[in-house]
Amino acid sequence: MPAYTIEIKFDVNEPNLEHYIGVMPYRSSSNKTDFIEISNNYIKIRAERAKSINSDVLQQHNGTISKQIIKGLCLYYLFEKKSNRIVSIKIYNSKNGNKVVEIGNDKLSQVLKEDISFFTLSELDANNAVLLFEESEVGRAILYAATHLIKSTESISPSEQFEKLWKSFNALYKALAKKTNDHDCLKFLKNHMQTNGHLYKVSVEKINFLNHQEILDNTKWNQMILNNHPEQQDTKSFCYSILRNTDSRILKVYQEKLPIREEYLKNTGFYEQVMSHINQHLSTNTVCDEDVLATLCCRYMYFVRNKIIHAEKTDSCFSFIHDNEEDTKIRWLIPILEAVVIDMINFSETF
Repeated sequence: MPAYTIEIKFDVNEPNLEHYIGVMPYRSSSNKTDFIEISNNYIKIRAERAKSINSDVLQQHNGTISKQIIKGLCLYYLFEKKSNRIVSIKIYNSKNGNKVVEIGNDKLSQVLKEDISFFTLSELDANNAVLLFEESEVGRAILYAATHLIKSTESISPSEQFEKLWKSFNALYKALAKKTNDHDCLKFLKNHMQTNGHLYKVSVEKINFLNHQEILDNTKWNQMILNNHPEQQDTKSFCYSILRNTDSRILKVYQEKLPIREEYLKNTGFYEQVMSHINQHLSTNTVCDEDVLATLCCRYMYFVRNKIIHAEKTDSCFSFIHDNEEDTKIRWLIPILEAVVIDMINFSETF
């Protein structure tokens, strides 16, 4: 069986630091694996294949060799948390040493174009992302999520970064919920957040410092309510979206925005129930960071995501002013969404 060694070298002038040594499967239909070694200076993969490979093997983006390289690069950047440039990719025949492929710096398309440090990903433990090597639904979800997370760090606009982070989030919550419909997944995730706050350590820490005014100033809550509950017949779902929360900050936000649906609430008999619930938790100043996190991510950010993805607003780059209101509000959401993605990768072994 032909055997090959794949070497990827990086522009790193530091002593060698070993990150990971192990195996990674390459076909979901079998138990075949490749050996991989990752350090700060290089990635080395030793692979056996049933057939000989030729010089255009890396042109086959969905081929097993290319996929294994993508997995290795993904985990490498999660360990390094820096956009180290690739110097070369070489593939040798392990038995006779003959070179099959050599791509130098002049022909390489760098995974990351900008010289950046992923300081915002410092809380992500790359050892928890090793599952991305697995040829399974969860393994693929972590791989897809990690690639979008890494690329989000060099996005040129808040909307672009938010979109990439949402794609990462989307892959993870579908794997966690084991469902395909967004509504069902987010309903599952909201409950998961509210009952497993200990798993969302990075996210909850960011939520803990928020006050209701900061949430009001950085969101378009009225627009979300009008979008999600446009008709009087939607009032019951609006009522229960409030009753599911106990945190006084979120309830204070709802209280201030309630007038736009006060008539519907009174017409349908839900007004007193909603006001009683809000007043009860405002009077005790109830704090539940998990409620705030779940509401922001699973309700408000989903509303924002739909406006972006479904082209329900102009392209954010079609703008002539830096830091306009739209960009500012989306930029405020990004650290929270990024933190959720980091948390979910960190506890992905429980999926």
